Formats: sequence, C-alpha cells, structure tokens
Amino acid sequence: MRSHLTYDQLLRKRYQRLFALCDRLRMLYLNPLFLNQVVRAVASNNDLMTLLMKIAIDNQDAYKGLAPGTIARVIFGGLPLDR
Repeated sequence: MRSHLTYDQLLRKRYQRLFALCDRLRMLYLNPLFLNQVVRAVASNNDLMTLLMKIAIDNQDAYKGLAPGTIARVIFGGLPLDR
C-alpha cells in the first residue's frame, strides 16, 4: 500500500502541471462560444491547423495552444504566423 502512495505522489509531482494545462486547453478550445471560432480560424489557416494538430498528438509543446499569439490568431480568424 505504501508503494502505491509513493508512486502516486511521484506521478502527481511529475505530471500535475501537464494535467492542469490540458484542463485549461480543453476548457478554452471546447467552449461552445469559442469552438466555432476555432473551426473557422483553422479552416482558413493551415499553419494554425498544423499547430493545433501537433498539440493534439503531443508533437508540439501544449503551451503554444495557450500562447497569446495563438489565441489572437484564433480570435481574429487565423492571422498568419509571425515569421
């Protein structure tokens, strides 16, 4: 029993920040008021679509999904990436 508690504590210590981030991303991007805008932005911007797909399959840092530039591109209909 003790080893289960220790293992649980180690997992929480290592991944708690990631779990919290995933909850924030889910609350933001799956919000019905925001979701339609996400779909419109992704449909008009391939770079944004690629970024969000990479985040979804864990090939991109998930914090990029909460970055102010990413949020702005979604809100303003998929503005191009800064180069």
